[in-house]
This record gives sequence, structure tokens and C-alpha cells, in this order.
Amino acid sequence: MVYGAIFLIFSVIAIPVFLLAPPDEPEGFGPSKASLLFMIILYPLVGAGMGWVTGQIGARIYNRVAARFGGILFETRKVDPSVNVASVT
Repeated sequence: MVYGAIFLIFSVIAIPVFLLAPPDEPEGFGPSKASLLFMIILYPLVGAGMGWVTGQIGARIYNRVAARFGGILFETRKVDPSVNVASVT
């Protein structure tokens, strides 16, 4: 998802440049306008998929390490909603 957002931010500048800039290569060489449109559709989907896969791998590694060495300790307590927590020191 993050890769998709980065591409959308970058595309505001990149797409007009690619579409309006004259090609440096002779006709028939280099990326075409169809390949640019294909990348606009494909890049966010591949980025989301890669983010999901790396998130799964990272979670599995963390769970294995946390089971062996211990994880992050979170302490929670009940808070009375009538008490203003900001004024308590």
C-alpha cells in the first residue's frame, strides 16, 4: 500500500514528463505510452502485494524470535474515565 501511495505522489510529476517529453530513442525503441499506462496500473498492485508478503515474513520472524527470547512487554491498567489524566502527576 505504501508503494502505491509513493507511486501516486511521484506520478503527478512523472506521467506528464513521460507523455510530453520527446523521445531520445529512434521510433520503435524505448518505452511506449502503452507500457507507461501498464505500469500505472501494475506498480501499485505489485507494491501492495510485496508489502503484504514482507509484512507476513516480518510477523512470522518476530513471532518465532519472541517465542524464544521474549517479546515486547505491554502493561495495561484500568483508568477511571472521571479522572483527568493530564492533571495527575
